[in-house]
Amino acid sequence: MFRLRLRGYLRAAAEAGLPPAAVRVWEQPGHSVADGCSAGRALLSLPGPERPAAVLASTDVLALGVLQAARELGLHVPRDLSVTGYDDIDESSRGLPPLTTVHQDLYQQGQDCARRLISPGSATTLLHPTRLIVRDSTAAPPGPP
Repeated sequence: MFRLRLRGYLRAAAEAGLPPAAVRVWEQPGHSVADGCSAGRALLSLPGPERPAAVLASTDVLALGVLQAARELGLHVPRDLSVTGYDDIDESSRGLPPLTTVHQDLYQQGQDCARRLISPGSATTLLHPTRLIVRDSTAAPPGPP
């Protein structure tokens, strides 16, 4: 699942004209807020031009940890950093600031998984629709000085 999200992200970045070198992929073991905070501290402590202007986390939980790391480091989201998650969990709308996220119907995905467990003969890959939920954790990048 995460590999499919990464492929989609990299394809969208290429279609937007971003050179591959501009897209850093950071893999973080674990999926807790603490894990996201740890990755956020590492990324956001990079010197000047190496520090990202935006983070797209593979889950809202990790993105909430990145928001925490940004606060700890004195960064203002979204002025200094844009953060986006994935899943649209309830907590994402209560983040500080509320988290921009990619919504997917987790309930429907759970039903589909249960059906596959009950009837394992189906090998059909199901793709579920998504939509971007823009909240207060993202902004347009600053223009040239």
